[in-house]
Amino acid sequence: MGINTEAISRGEVVNIKVSAFDPDGKIKHVILYIDNTAVCTSVNVPFIYAWNTINASPGNHTISACATDIENNTTEILIHCTVLENPALYCPPAPAFNAHHLSFLVNSP
Repeated sequence: MGINTEAISRGEVVNIKVSAFDPDGKIKHVILYIDNTAVCTSVNVPFIYAWNTINASPGNHTISACATDIENNTTEILIHCTVLENPALYCPPAPAFNAHHLSFLVNSP
Protein backbone atom coordinates (compact mmCIF):
# COMPACT_ATOMS: atom_id res chain seq x y z
CA MET A 1 0.00 0.00 0.00
CA GLY A 2 1.37 3.44 -0.84
CA ILE A 3 0.40 6.93 0.12
CA ASN A 4 1.53 9.94 -1.89
CA THR A 5 2.67 12.93 0.14
CA GLU A 6 3.95 16.42 -0.37
CA ALA A 7 7.12 17.77 -1.88
CA ILE A 8 9.95 18.54 0.54
CA SER A 9 12.73 21.05 -0.05
CA ARG A 10 16.22 19.64 0.28
CA GLY A 11 17.63 20.60 3.67
CA GLU A 12 14.36 20.34 5.54
CA VAL A 13 13.88 18.08 8.51
CA VAL A 14 11.09 15.57 8.05
CA ASN A 15 9.70 14.24 11.33
CA ILE A 16 8.32 10.79 10.61
CA LYS A 17 5.97 9.34 13.21
CA VAL A 18 4.71 5.78 12.91
CA SER A 19 1.73 4.60 14.93
CA ALA A 20 1.66 0.83 15.14
CA PHE A 21 -1.13 -1.15 16.75
CA ASP A 22 -1.69 -4.85 17.26
CA PRO A 23 -5.21 -5.71 18.46
CA ASP A 24 -4.23 -8.97 20.15
CA GLY A 25 -0.79 -8.21 21.52
CA LYS A 26 2.14 -5.88 21.50
CA ILE A 27 4.37 -4.41 18.80
CA LYS A 28 7.90 -5.77 19.19
CA HIS A 29 9.56 -3.17 16.98
CA VAL A 30 9.19 -0.89 13.97
CA ILE A 31 11.88 -0.56 11.31
CA LEU A 32 11.88 2.60 9.20
CA TYR A 33 13.37 2.54 5.70
CA ILE A 34 14.23 5.34 3.31
CA ASP A 35 14.70 4.06 -0.24
CA ASN A 36 15.00 0.47 1.04
CA THR A 37 17.77 1.34 3.50
CA ALA A 38 17.00 0.80 7.19
CA VAL A 39 17.55 4.09 9.00
CA CYS A 40 15.96 3.38 12.37
CA THR A 41 14.74 0.47 14.47
CA SER A 42 12.60 1.44 17.41
CA VAL A 43 11.06 -0.51 20.26
CA ASN A 44 9.73 2.58 22.01
CA VAL A 45 6.35 4.20 21.50
CA PRO A 46 5.91 6.58 19.81
CA PHE A 47 8.03 5.47 16.87
CA ILE A 48 9.64 8.72 15.64
CA TYR A 49 12.55 9.50 13.31
CA ALA A 50 13.86 12.90 12.16
CA TRP A 51 15.11 12.70 8.56
CA ASN A 52 17.44 15.56 7.69
CA THR A 53 17.20 15.80 3.91
CA ILE A 54 20.36 17.89 3.45
CA ASN A 55 22.15 14.83 2.02
CA ALA A 56 19.13 13.45 0.14
CA SER A 57 19.33 13.50 -3.61
CA PRO A 58 16.66 15.56 -5.35
CA GLY A 59 13.87 13.43 -6.75
CA ASN A 60 11.44 10.77 -5.64
CA HIS A 61 11.94 8.84 -2.41
CA THR A 62 10.07 6.06 -0.67
CA ILE A 63 9.66 5.95 3.09
CA SER A 64 8.40 2.70 4.52
CA ALA A 65 7.76 1.30 7.96
CA CYS A 66 7.59 -2.35 8.88
CA ALA A 67 6.00 -3.29 12.20
CA THR A 68 6.56 -6.67 13.84
CA ASP A 69 4.40 -7.91 16.69
CA ILE A 70 5.40 -10.30 19.48
CA GLU A 71 4.21 -13.26 17.39
CA ASN A 72 6.55 -12.16 14.55
CA ASN A 73 3.71 -11.11 12.25
CA THR A 74 4.75 -8.18 10.09
CA THR A 75 3.06 -5.52 8.05
CA GLU A 76 4.44 -2.66 6.00
CA ILE A 77 3.24 0.65 4.62
CA LEU A 78 4.87 3.00 2.12
CA ILE A 79 4.70 6.72 1.57
CA HIS A 80 6.20 8.54 -1.38
CA CYS A 81 7.71 12.01 -1.32
CA THR A 82 9.72 14.22 -3.61
CA VAL A 83 12.80 16.09 -2.44
CA LEU A 84 13.19 19.33 -4.36
CA GLU A 85 16.51 21.07 -4.93
CA ASN A 86 16.49 24.36 -3.02
CA PRO A 87 19.90 26.02 -2.57
CA ALA A 88 18.45 28.64 -0.24
CA LEU A 89 17.98 25.92 2.38
CA TYR A 90 21.58 24.69 2.49
CA CYS A 91 22.18 26.71 5.65
CA PRO A 92 20.15 24.63 8.09
CA PRO A 93 17.02 26.52 9.09
CA ALA A 94 15.53 26.51 12.54
CA PRO A 95 13.61 23.21 12.80
CA ALA A 96 10.54 24.93 14.23
CA PHE A 97 10.13 26.90 11.02
CA ASN A 98 11.05 24.23 8.54
CA ALA A 99 9.83 20.79 9.54
CA HIS A 100 7.40 18.49 7.82
CA HIS A 101 5.53 15.86 9.77
CA LEU A 102 4.66 12.60 8.06
CA SER A 103 2.54 10.17 10.04
CA PHE A 104 1.09 6.83 9.14
CA LEU A 105 -0.56 3.92 10.88
CA VAL A 106 0.67 0.35 10.71
CA ASN A 107 -1.70 -2.36 11.91
CA SER A 108 -0.09 -5.68 12.63
CA PRO A 109 -2.35 -8.68 11.93
